[in-house]
Amino acid sequence: MARPATGQTKVIDRMIPGVGRLKKVTGTHDPQINDAIPVMIDQLVSRQQLQPLRDVSAGKVTLLQLYDRWKEGDGKPLSMADEVLPALSTLRDWIAIYDKVNPKTRESYDNVANQLGKFATKNTTVADFPDLLKTYKKNCQKQKTARSFNIARNVLRSFLKNTMGKNSALYHAIEDIEPLNETVKRKPVILSPAELRALTDKLPAKIGQMVWTLATTGMEVNTYFLNRFEVLADRVLVHGEKQAHKDNRRDRIVPLVLDDLARPTVQLKAFRRAIRKVHKTVTVYDMRRCFAHWLYEAGINEVRIEQYGGWQAKEMARKYAKGAIDKYIVEDAEKIRAYVEASKAIEVNPHFAEFFETVMP
Repeated sequence: MARPATGQTKVIDRMIPGVGRLKKVTGTHDPQINDAIPVMIDQLVSRQQLQPLRDVSAGKVTLLQLYDRWKEGDGKPLSMADEVLPALSTLRDWIAIYDKVNPKTRESYDNVANQLGKFATKNTTVADFPDLLKTYKKNCQKQKTARSFNIARNVLRSFLKNTMGKNSALYHAIEDIEPLNETVKRKPVILSPAELRALTDKLPAKIGQMVWTLATTGMEVNTYFLNRFEVLADRVLVHGEKQAHKDNRRDRIVPLVLDDLARPTVQLKAFRRAIRKVHKTVTVYDMRRCFAHWLYEAGINEVRIEQYGGWQAKEMARKYAKGAIDKYIVEDAEKIRAYVEASKAIEVNPHFAEFFETVMP
């Protein structure tokens, strides 16, 4: 192909992840082609089609020859040669440079590569991704981790769509693998004080005290385990998280219902594990739901419930409550305390009692 001899040939000198240093001349004096070749390289890198660039770096083809192939394909993926590349390293290279995800999502993608790596061998190539995903699917079905499989499937779909296109056979092979049905989210559990007493009687004493502290203060889990609260004479001061785009953080006060509030003495993971061992459907966050329900049952004003829990209230309600809390906080504490103590004496409902009698030792 004849090239117009206008301008000078251009040197491409770039470091490319997965390729290394690519230092080659374009091999043409045509300024339009000299400008188009860096665009081609950027496109190949973004699609993680690194094999053609490796061929250029190794001297198997020239940049100009690669450009002719790229131009003839109208900028579409050049070939299926990348199917023979190592599966996991190629996927990780793509994750590292894929610019359409935020850092948290990229971390999730990395986790997918790690999980798939448990079922891959050193000989597993990109072409083996469908079989690898099927193997992973069987494992997820056995482990009942449907969401993990669905995330992995979506990551591979994105990878193949970005590098080989939606019309590639590999993309369709992944697409044909059906996603797993994810478990429906459980309904929130709200325990009465009597039910909570039955729960905590089965827990170690220190963990039981921590449960009662959460249920009678409504503290968020992270706030509690970071020790972001102070016990004062007649109230609990809870230090809130800093609000986005604001210089202040929203602290709140809560009636002091129990005199023996417990500081966290175990890590959150161990705390969750202890509760799950006793009752599989109760979570740590359910304690905050109990708090809201108990305040309502105790007859606390709705606006003050919102303030005690740190829930978003309407502007006028917030202004009203700001002056009212100090006036009512001792009275509210007595109401809540009376409700809790009275409810503790009530027999646990048959379904809840039956759980402990038949399931727990």
